[in-house]
Amino acid sequence: MCSSNVHTKSIGFYLKAFLLVVILNSSALILKAQDFNSRFQSAWQLSNSGKFDEALTGFNALVKEYPGYPGLHVQLSWIYLIKGDMPQAIAFADIAYQLNQADMASAIIKAYVLLGANRKDEGIQYLNMAIWLDPDGANLANLEKDFTELIKYKVNPPVLKEAWALTQSSHLQRNKAFLTINKNLVQGDQQLTSKNYSAAKLSYDKALSGFSQAPAEYQFLKVAVANRIAETFYNAGQDFDFPFATNALDFAKLYPGKASANSTISSAFIVSEHYQRQSDFEKGLAICKSYASLLTSVATYGDVKANFLLSYLKNLNLSQQSNQYAWQSMIPLATTLRQVTNTSANAFYHASAENLLGNAYSHSLIPVDRKKSAFYFQNAIFIAKQNGLDNLVDDISPNLALSYWQNGDKVKAKQIWEEAGNKAKAAGKLGDAEVNFNNAGAAFYTTGDFSSAAPLFQKAVDITEQIRQSLKGREKILYLQKNVSAYQFLIASHAKAGNGKGVFEVQNRDRARLLSETLNRKVTPEAASLQGFQNLLKADEAALFYSQMEAGTFIINVVTKESVSPVYLEDFQRWVDIKKQYLDLIHKADAKAVGYKPANEVFEQDGIKYKVKNAAQLISHTDMNEIMELTRECLQDLTGAIPAEVTQKLLSAYYQSLIAPVLTKVGAKKKLLIFPDGILNFLPFEALIAPDNSFLIQKFDVRYCQSAEVFKTVNLRNYSTPRKSFLGMGGALYEDMSESASPLRSPDQLVNLQELADENVFNNKPQREIYAALFGSKKMNYLPGTLQEIKNLSTIFPDKDVFYGTDMTENRIKQMSTSGQLKNYKVLHLATHGFAVPEIPELSGIAMCIFNKVQGGEDGYLTAPEISNLKLNADLAVLSACETGLGKIYGGEGVSGLTASLLTAGANQALVSLWPVSDEGTMYFMTGLYTLTSKEGKSYDEAASIMKRKFITGEFGPQFRHFNFWAPYVNYGK
Repeated sequence: MCSSNVHTKSIGFYLKAFLLVVILNSSALILKAQDFNSRFQSAWQLSNSGKFDEALTGFNALVKEYPGYPGLHVQLSWIYLIKGDMPQAIAFADIAYQLNQADMASAIIKAYVLLGANRKDEGIQYLNMAIWLDPDGANLANLEKDFTELIKYKVNPPVLKEAWALTQSSHLQRNKAFLTINKNLVQGDQQLTSKNYSAAKLSYDKALSGFSQAPAEYQFLKVAVANRIAETFYNAGQDFDFPFATNALDFAKLYPGKASANSTISSAFIVSEHYQRQSDFEKGLAICKSYASLLTSVATYGDVKANFLLSYLKNLNLSQQSNQYAWQSMIPLATTLRQVTNTSANAFYHASAENLLGNAYSHSLIPVDRKKSAFYFQNAIFIAKQNGLDNLVDDISPNLALSYWQNGDKVKAKQIWEEAGNKAKAAGKLGDAEVNFNNAGAAFYTTGDFSSAAPLFQKAVDITEQIRQSLKGREKILYLQKNVSAYQFLIASHAKAGNGKGVFEVQNRDRARLLSETLNRKVTPEAASLQGFQNLLKADEAALFYSQMEAGTFIINVVTKESVSPVYLEDFQRWVDIKKQYLDLIHKADAKAVGYKPANEVFEQDGIKYKVKNAAQLISHTDMNEIMELTRECLQDLTGAIPAEVTQKLLSAYYQSLIAPVLTKVGAKKKLLIFPDGILNFLPFEALIAPDNSFLIQKFDVRYCQSAEVFKTVNLRNYSTPRKSFLGMGGALYEDMSESASPLRSPDQLVNLQELADENVFNNKPQREIYAALFGSKKMNYLPGTLQEIKNLSTIFPDKDVFYGTDMTENRIKQMSTSGQLKNYKVLHLATHGFAVPEIPELSGIAMCIFNKVQGGEDGYLTAPEISNLKLNADLAVLSACETGLGKIYGGEGVSGLTASLLTAGANQALVSLWPVSDEGTMYFMTGLYTLTSKEGKSYDEAASIMKRKFITGEFGPQFRHFNFWAPYVNYGK
């Protein structure tokens, strides 16, 4: 067999290097590669000398250690072909081709075995591909040697002779595109070795663009080449791996059935790892779910399947804070990883599989499952120790401590956690140290020893803060979300101990941090002190800071000018009753509902019935999210489809959990400043119903803020008075977009859009194609009410500027910002379509005029990041549009959406909506709001509260008393 596949000019050579780097450090890699090359050459020489059995022994030994190197499978296939063992020859040829479709040797061995098996037509196809893939055009002599040797060993001589004749004629006439492709690949490799990463990217880009000159039947090879480039950058630790991996996935969608499952899965793994590096495990999990069906087509040999499964499992493991049933999905995946890696004798993956099985079982409610976890953790540690994987032992030991804890040996568990935390911190492994201190704190917390738990949680929080400082932008949000549990437990520890000052300080650190830092981008803000915050409060104000622990548990810190007092409330049974009364019935009636867990005190698993011991185990965060969704449906229901008693029950339940427990501490205060947490950001507190059937807004003025730090910043931010009163924009015009895309119909399509959106952000490209998929290419409905709204409101103000129709453009508002003109208004009021895109939060925004084609470089969609970059000096910014108060909720940050963007842009208050609003209701509300502020001197938050009471009392007619008209408006800020 020709040995071209071990030359540095062969793509297969570079794939080998990737698979080694996955499990070795660079110094070990050099020694390992030298050993590999020496042993490979020895076995190859034996094969060349006709000593096939001895060569088989050598190659079989190597393939156990390096199962992902296609050249080994090529050589094994060649030997079995000569020996006449066609099944084995075909099997190894198939694996080689799956591992690297863009390797000449992999294509030629496929051709040889197919020709040898008398499958001439298929064999000729692969022969032509191999000729096209000839990396330097100089392998004709090697091919001749191959054909001569095969004919010598009587491998279907008639067909082989015919194929050789074809080879001689077609080799000279072959398309030369791959010569250019390969030349740029080699150049990119050399630049990457020299750590000239930007130059390497350009060379690799040229390699991919070379396919424009390639025959149509070989375009699918772009998948393998793009994946190979992504792998190269992945192992160099460079983020360029992401765009090339997404390219590979995009190409794979164009060539279903032709693109190698290995290349596709490998690229999906790299994209998943990219999101994990950013702590965006939700997107990583979506990618893994989307591509998992391809696993059955992946070659048995190699680490591609193991890498993907391990990444999938890590994403699931990280998602357990928000998905309490993730552990159930982990078990079959970890079992598969265990089986795959056991046969390939890969200790790292095998130990990891045992560890993740233990982790999954440790989250079960069933005692016998939790006992299983110790068995798997012990197996994992044994395998890791046997193979010198000391770092993995350090990672697994704390999990074993959890198992000890669950099974009663609490002393040993605490000891392991604390020792592991101190060891990891001393070694600079801060992430591991954080996990261990957090777990040790949780151990003390569950025994009720809060004074011992708090210092351990504080250590975990301090480490998270240290790591967070080294991150940038959205990475900070995602990292804090992944590590927010230490903050939550520290808050709970202080609350349990009655330490309101401690609760205040930690609550201020676990939310709206990026927003606060952005608002103070020119200075490093000092954390708002309790005393400083109290000084900013008015005498009649009470601030309610909410934190959510497990479902049904609320921590409310009540802060007034005079006092601070925390309340820790476990209200499980109330919400279990709500779940039984509504969710269980809804899901029972919905035959398509999958995965819902009803609130049964007794459940059965594996034929055994188990009794749930406490109500806390019957309610989950998923349930609470669904109850919130139902509540919001009730608030918007104008048709009467939902019985009024359902709405009454839900709003009363929220009142009992969130307001009633603190009323004695609020005392005679008349204004509530709400600092919501998690899904409470989507609840209009004003609409909560007291036992006397009155609404909260009828008892208190209500406004909102994200954190004490944000409150301090906007309250200290004052603008000069010589500004115009009002800038209004409305009545935007919408045209059909020239861009088109398939409408969003499946989770897979959403994953594709997320990939494309992130790729566009990476490459600074417009997002019109994404919006076409989300909203369609047809023009949006014209909103005549927005035009009338702006015209009516403008009559209230003596000095104003208004822009209607085609004057309401993205270019205009950005130009006004750039010139400084946008700073000249006390109020900015934008009336238009609004949209929240929680799955791709950076695309949430409002619609300015949407023209058929991009105008002046702007697409007409004013997104949240673009709003943040506007330069305002506004006392109030109003987005009179649908759902502008919604967005993506991040644990530890809050809602990433338009409200935060307006405050960042310079608005001291932001009035937004929690659901679609009506034209007529909006007209009454906004007209009254501005009349009260401009004519009667009311503050914006006072005016908003007054207007809501006017709706409730029927001042605008009984039809407008419904929640739908007055409850969606929420006021954030100063």
